[in-house]
Amino acid sequence: MATLINTKYINDVQFTGDYSISKEEFTAYSERIKSQFIKSIKVDGFRPGKVPIEKAMAQIDPVKLSQTTITETIQKFLPSGVEAIKQELEKNNKTPIEFEASLGSSDLGMQDDGTFIFRINVKTLPNIDLNKIKNLKFPTADISEILIERKSKADFVALETAKILENLNGELKNKELEPCKDIDSALALLPDAIGVFQSAEKVNESLNGVWDYETEYLLKEVKQRKLVKEVLENTADFDLNSDPITAETDRIAKNIIEDSEKEKKTLAEIFEAAGLPNNKKIKITDQDSLKKAITYYVQSEYKLMWTLRTVYELETTEKVTEEKINQIARDMEQNPQSYRLPPELGQEMYTNLAFDRLMRNSAFETISAWAIGNSTSQSKTTVIESEKKEIEK
Repeated sequence: MATLINTKYINDVQFTGDYSISKEEFTAYSERIKSQFIKSIKVDGFRPGKVPIEKAMAQIDPVKLSQTTITETIQKFLPSGVEAIKQELEKNNKTPIEFEASLGSSDLGMQDDGTFIFRINVKTLPNIDLNKIKNLKFPTADISEILIERKSKADFVALETAKILENLNGELKNKELEPCKDIDSALALLPDAIGVFQSAEKVNESLNGVWDYETEYLLKEVKQRKLVKEVLENTADFDLNSDPITAETDRIAKNIIEDSEKEKKTLAEIFEAAGLPNNKKIKITDQDSLKKAITYYVQSEYKLMWTLRTVYELETTEKVTEEKINQIARDMEQNPQSYRLPPELGQEMYTNLAFDRLMRNSAFETISAWAIGNSTSQSKTTVIESEKKEIEK
């Protein structure tokens, strides 16, 4: 008989359960595996499968036999172990999302009484009340909240128009013609360019469209940033695995400290240049305060990740496909710099990162849909359409 023993909730996203296989079951299964090994041995003078046990065992690598027995035993009993864990977690309203079997402890494996124990590590969703998130409204934003410096629409159009006219006059110079003071006059002398620019009016219309499009995109980023902040503020804190948070904090801090020494700048200057948020307004004066600011940022990122994972698993109807995950993972592996990733992370890591990226996007689309729906007026004019009108004013 196989039973679940030594169950433990490590934190809100981790659970472990040791699955014990009885002496009778383990002995019967390990003997079956040993028998398969024996049947595969070939000895001159004996038919396959008829080699005496002592002769066959002399040719079997005991380490390989032991490893195979352990691996195949876990593979056989893991499904029943997973089912037992699901029942255990259901009692506490926990949702498992990933299972991993291991023998990463000295008290696991073959026991003195002949039983066999392996551990199942489980990632679980935190118990998050999503009602507040479902009732959020999509934030509004105005141009003053865009972080990067931008020219006004009039200045942008004037500057780009001047550049186009300069290029056209360059073409006129190549043809040994006098430069023109406006685009229409230049196009009259350059019929080949008419197909591209058409007229000064069309150029003006196109440049206005470019500015509007870029502004819409930047406003969308501002609104998404605000929505992320509201999601975090409306999600109660939960207990996270501290190991990856500590490791990521140390990694970021190490890079900032090294850059500070190399560039002869303060830690605060490098931190700000890295674009990391400092929502707690921590004054960075030394390595301790730097780590404090980074820790809060990393904790927030992990909290957001688990919140989005909960939305994805429980509320998002269209899950990301294996095909899409593999496609992004391959692109990450071939072009890591475009994703701001180090090279040669390994296929498994790229696959995990690809899933995380796609999962986050999918979950955030779900949250955005809720927020936009909550912000929609009776006339069904969406927030985005309303903001387009504001931009045009």
